[in-house]
Amino acid sequence: MAAETHELLSVERSELAAHIERIEAEGRANGSASISFGKRIGDGTSIAVERLNELAILERLTKQHRSVVRAEEKLADGSYGTCDGCLQTISTERLDALPWAIHCLTCADLEAVPGEDDPPPGSPRADGPRSATADTSSPWDIIT
Repeated sequence: MAAETHELLSVERSELAAHIERIEAEGRANGSASISFGKRIGDGTSIAVERLNELAILERLTKQHRSVVRAEEKLADGSYGTCDGCLQTISTERLDALPWAIHCLTCADLEAVPGEDDPPPGSPRADGPRSATADTSSPWDIIT
């Protein structure tokens, strides 16, 4: 089981990294580090909207890549299947669906709520395990 999970995570990490690199390379090639909507609706606006969509995809892929890397770390240190938030066991069904899940459903829901970054009082997450979102850099940083 651990070998299968390791292989699956490794393949997912590689595919995500390639996809992220492809999007970033296209952005560099198109010179779209700066996004401007301009004064008129037209080509510039559609290009800007397209680039914003690409950035949203890039942000999602980057977050998923961090989760895969964290899941690989957890597999290596023996904590795979334990929630980084509450330290409870992540359900087998969730791990079957998302082998890179590092949070149980409850903590994943808390992570998904904007502005709800603070752990609940008394939560082990306050002092302990790091989140997949611990990296504060964002693909949105390239928008000037």
